[in-house]
Amino acid sequence: MRPVTSIHYIYKNIEAMFKRVDPGKEHYYLPPILFTYLEFIYYKNNILHEEVNQSTIEKEFVLPKASVNNALNILEEKRYVNRVEDKLDKRKKLVSLTPKGEEIYLIVAKDHDLVSEALFKDFSKKERETLAKLLNKVVINIRKEKLDDK
Repeated sequence: MRPVTSIHYIYKNIEAMFKRVDPGKEHYYLPPILFTYLEFIYYKNNILHEEVNQSTIEKEFVLPKASVNNALNILEEKRYVNRVEDKLDKRKKLVSLTPKGEEIYLIVAKDHDLVSEALFKDFSKKERETLAKLLNKVVINIRKEKLDDK
């Protein structure tokens, strides 16, 4: 069998796994990027006790303003996030999870943990550590490169 090297192929298979985790929870399904935003906001607000604004998300995920704005609009329509004016800088809007958003995040996070366990069940501890290091290198490369400049 030819080794799979397409990131898109891997992504689509992982996305399919998430949809199969608990078929009774389809209404909780979030595309991975939207879940990742919720996770990032939850972590920054609740664990690090830091405020998040749109530009924080843009920088973290190396995405253009319009993409992040569209995603936040979707999350806001679902009533998962609030955007309020930053008192220190009126040009910025602080982003936080609503109680509903936090509840959905915690529910979906459990499903993500189940999928992660399934994905890595045959990996040794050393293999998991190696994969984490390699994926961190990928993230570093993403942050260094601007593909649209080439």
